[in-house]
Amino acid sequence: MYAHTPRPGESTFHKLTEHVAEVCRLAESFADRFDARQHARALAILHDAGKLNPAFQRYLQALFEDRDPDVHPSHARYGALLAAELNAQHLVNALRGHHSGLINKSALNSFLTAVQQDPAYQDIRQATLALWPELQTLALSYPLPKAPTNTPQGRSAELLRRELWQRMLFSTLVDADYLDTEAHFQPHRAQQRDVTLQPNLSDLLTVLQRDQDALQRDAVDSPVNATRKEIYERCQASARSDRGVFRLTTPTGGGKTRSGLAFALEHAVQQELKRVIIAVPYTSITTQTAEVYRGLFGPTSVVEHHSASPAETPFSRLRLASENWDAPLIVTTTVQLLESLHTARPGRARKLHNIAKSVIVIDEVQTLPVALTQPTVTMLQALVDDYQCSVVLCTATQPALEGTSPYLAGFRSVTDIVPVKEAERHFELLRRVTYHYHPNPRSWRDLADEVLSERQALAVLNTRRDAIALHDALQDPDALHLSTLQCGAHRADVLRTVRARLDPRLPFPARAPCRLTSTQVIEAGVDVDFPFVMRALGPLDRIIQSGGRCNREGRLHSPGRVSIVIPDEGTLPPTGGYGLLTRHAQRHLERGANLNDRETAPRYFADVYRSIDTDANCVLQARLDHAFADTEERYRLIPEDTTSVYVPYRADIHARLAELERHPSRRLLRTLAPYAISLREGEYRKAQAAGLIEELPSGLAVWIGPYHPVFGARALLDL
Repeated sequence: MYAHTPRPGESTFHKLTEHVAEVCRLAESFADRFDARQHARALAILHDAGKLNPAFQRYLQALFEDRDPDVHPSHARYGALLAAELNAQHLVNALRGHHSGLINKSALNSFLTAVQQDPAYQDIRQATLALWPELQTLALSYPLPKAPTNTPQGRSAELLRRELWQRMLFSTLVDADYLDTEAHFQPHRAQQRDVTLQPNLSDLLTVLQRDQDALQRDAVDSPVNATRKEIYERCQASARSDRGVFRLTTPTGGGKTRSGLAFALEHAVQQELKRVIIAVPYTSITTQTAEVYRGLFGPTSVVEHHSASPAETPFSRLRLASENWDAPLIVTTTVQLLESLHTARPGRARKLHNIAKSVIVIDEVQTLPVALTQPTVTMLQALVDDYQCSVVLCTATQPALEGTSPYLAGFRSVTDIVPVKEAERHFELLRRVTYHYHPNPRSWRDLADEVLSERQALAVLNTRRDAIALHDALQDPDALHLSTLQCGAHRADVLRTVRARLDPRLPFPARAPCRLTSTQVIEAGVDVDFPFVMRALGPLDRIIQSGGRCNREGRLHSPGRVSIVIPDEGTLPPTGGYGLLTRHAQRHLERGANLNDRETAPRYFADVYRSIDTDANCVLQARLDHAFADTEERYRLIPEDTTSVYVPYRADIHARLAELERHPSRRLLRTLAPYAISLREGEYRKAQAAGLIEELPSGLAVWIGPYHPVFGARALLDL
């Protein structure tokens, strides 16, 4: 009996017993991290039981002989029914869906009834038990509940615990099956995976400390650098704490990226954890963070995983590791991390078992959608409780995520990495800006005049339309612009120009004028340093993040100035409760909120949670129902599907797209990622109807409308 056809050009089939034995070995090793070896073994034995069906063996033979098979027999269904008969119902969904994905529990009964009526089932059942009689003796009951289940809260907690446990088991099976199937069909890839990624976490920690020592020796003596040093050393000391949920609250420009990494590496080494996962909110910041870490640790040390990860990696093992996060240091997006934890799809779920025994750093945690706060907190707390993880919440503007209120069941306990009194002192020492709130609406002309009165100024608006409107009002031919109407390569070029004009090595009067209009794309993770920032009224945390682009290095003789304004013709993004968040910010500002106070952001978020449902999509109810497909649909950090559209920012883009049409290549497609913009479904349809987009035969979309040298795909706003 065989599991797979021979490799192309060869004649040796992949024996079913050999495949099962290797999947057992791998899945058991993965499940060992959460004490589920026997369950993983049962999954591995049963997952291809349907291949004992003579019809499936005829199908494989037809494929080998290059004949069209009469049918493609299903194989996953039979092992699922046998698991149910063995009283292991919690394995049924994973077995049924190890190729197609998990389904809602409510759909399983009708599925099992249909399989029971299949005339091939009884013979497959007997053959399976004859080959693997141990199935009848494996201990396949659920782990014992951790808390009493005689209360509604206790029963809910146990249902959620079991739901995540099924996800983790599903992950062990999928990854083990993929890996052994790959070893059969693509042995060169399997050999590349066998190469150990170096250095390990201890080595990375040593390299980081050596670099930190050098940085301190060369650092200019300033309050900013002294505070960064204090924060770094406090992170080192706090890393010796037991596992749990941690909070790293630093003022903007306080060295959070480096200090947070120091904590994570030291903590992982101290607690004997397997990896560090850095999750950041935007793809652009992911790339920037990964580049910083590669500069520190070398090109083969960091696995970068997101939708636009670079195609050309210096080491193919890194590319393979991004598929299942089998590496010591992962840099990814919060979308990739959190949506994977709620996915029903096998390809995306295969990494989950490697999240166990990790330090998970959530950078800029305040950017998580308020409407998903409750399911996010619940999932992260479960990773700490049951999967030996630690979670680190990093930001200058911490949301109020600890403790239980009528609006949010937060983390049970959160440890401040930097003690509160120290953090308050750091915020005071790094008070480099003053905020000025202007409550009266103002015209674009008036706002433009204020920007023009400054030699170097950043203006951050709430929407692309507003950012362009202010830019047009400036009538400054040297002004720069930044928004998602530009492709990533375009934005990178703009930022290079900005940094050149802001060159801190030059005395301020000798620097070039630099006026930049931008959307929120600049607010997190973009290290620029303007003496003046204008921010349109928006969510309070976004205003503070914009303030972090002002006098960032503390080089001005007096505080930088942040002007909070209300454009009288301004607009707000229609999604994510942005308008409600903005109204809350306005109330806090009108009450005289001190945006330099570290407690202002938690108070603001506590207020927000009272008025916005923190589980608006009912994700937790779907999880309680073990409705895996519904959970995936409801837990979406980016609620609307987007499509990549390639723009002609470089002269050779059309030629490269033509080459891709002739010779489809994942590598070539990824090299084009910096030249794409993302359009929401409605935007895409309108642009297509207006003749601004051409769809190639492969399905790729190309922008054929005008691409403005300053604004990019500005024509979108005219639709």
